[in-house]
Amino acid sequence: MTNEIWINPTKMKERWVAHLDILGISKLLESKRWEQVFSVYADSLKHFQREAFDEHLIDRVSFSDSFIIYTVDNSAISYRALDCLARRFIVSLIQIGIPIRGAMSCGDFYADLENNVFFGQALVEACCAGESQDWLGFVLCESATAQLGLVGLAPNERLNYAYWSVPFKSKELPYEIRRCRLQAFIIGAGPSESGQRSCREALLRMQAAANEEEIRRKYANTLEFLEKNVRTFPSP
Repeated sequence: MTNEIWINPTKMKERWVAHLDILGISKLLESKRWEQVFSVYADSLKHFQREAFDEHLIDRVSFSDSFIIYTVDNSAISYRALDCLARRFIVSLIQIGIPIRGAMSCGDFYADLENNVFFGQALVEACCAGESQDWLGFVLCESATAQLGLVGLAPNERLNYAYWSVPFKSKELPYEIRRCRLQAFIIGAGPSESGQRSCREALLRMQAAANEEEIRRKYANTLEFLEKNVRTFPSP
């Protein structure tokens, strides 16, 4: 007899939520290259589990080719913890040749880690924005930038991000979303150009290995953004 799962109102909170997914898994599955599927997933999961994080502020869960990171609340300190983990995770995968994309939102999210129950508008928004991008990128949804302003973190002062007309592939998205400018992560941005350079070199290798024009376009979109937004800033 299975235990019943009861809703716990205290688990529904306003939180920062990031959803990331690996690109190309479905193509590998269609080709039945099971060993490659396992290898990509195992490498990604290893990096996801290895990244240090503030356990009192954020939690994380993975399933299939997707990764969810969420916070205990919608505060500024929680944003910083999630943002730092998500950016490190993305860079670590790009540098070993694993393509990934995602988005961060802020809003209602029910998180019951013990019973593996997760739902809420914040997750829907992050999933929709992340999976619809026609590149390898990580963006802040409009709900996230709005909350940044409320907690005293000006969206236009995020050193690791730049406003960009993000390429979306889905025509099912509302036109205003497909055409809006969002804060996008400058992959590898840091105290020196070496991080961005290593990520650009990895992306160029991945683009060269792509067999389909549709896939090469995703890399071209990403590289155009990075080449026009080279950014360095002083070490703390």
